Amino acid sequence: MISDDHPADTTPPPSREQVHDALRTTVRHGAAAANLTVFTPTVIDLLAPPNGDEDSNMTRAAIAENLIRKGITAVEEHDGPAVGSALRIMLGLASGTAVLSVEQRRRQAARAIGIQPDTFRRDNHSRRYFLELAFAIHSLIESRSAGTR
Repeated sequence: MISDDHPADTTPPPSREQVHDALRTTVRHGAAAANLTVFTPTVIDLLAPPNGDEDSNMTRAAIAENLIRKGITAVEEHDGPAVGSALRIMLGLASGTAVLSVEQRRRQAARAIGIQPDTFRRDNHSRRYFLELAFAIHSLIESRSAGTR
């Protein structure tokens, strides 16, 4: 949380590790703004910290979801549309996936990239894709921070 002693514009951006850890916490309930608001509000605070402009928590949740979506697009540009689809599915951002269990989303994500669900999980495909997404989101946050200096 940001206090009066530490204005938002001087708060350092999160580390790549913090972004990665935050992404992993969203897998169970998904990264749609409403789910971030209800289940993982700490992800909102990390990706869209309060900035003193009185943005509502729901507005910041929408900003956080948008940042995650932009990160997925950046990964997709590098690794291809199948990986982007798999990430959207795993995070409940693809149409119809928000209501699915993690296991159901994992099966769909594995199908999207043409591998078995056990391989998706066991052979670190999932881990690598989430790391790539964390790097992409971190770069977007750094770019945003550099723009406000």
